[in-house]
Amino acid sequence: MENNISLMKYKEAGLYLIEKPVKQDDRKAYRSICVLSSTNKLFGHILCGRIRKAFEVEQARPSERQFGFRKDKSTIDALGEVKKFSKEVNSGDLKTRDFGLMISLDV
Repeated sequence: MENNISLMKYKEAGLYLIEKPVKQDDRKAYRSICVLSSTNKLFGHILCGRIRKAFEVEQARPSERQFGFRKDKSTIDALGEVKKFSKEVNSGDLKTRDFGLMISLDV
């Protein structure tokens, strides 16, 4: 940011279509795959490492609900929490139970 470098070029991916051997003459006969550049992967790896190190500092304690960039927490743990919450919300009588809303961001 200080050097006014645009990160948009690192978000570009190449789209390739792979033909499925069984199906022909059909739009479903192809499987799509997006390939990121090596620079993008390297940049992501460095960035994740720096964020993890920042969370290890004593003053920078992340929330218990922070699952990304944590050493002992993963996406599976986050999905488990969502499942547990949805079971709690959906339990009880239809007239008295709470409502739940989930917003997911992929940055």
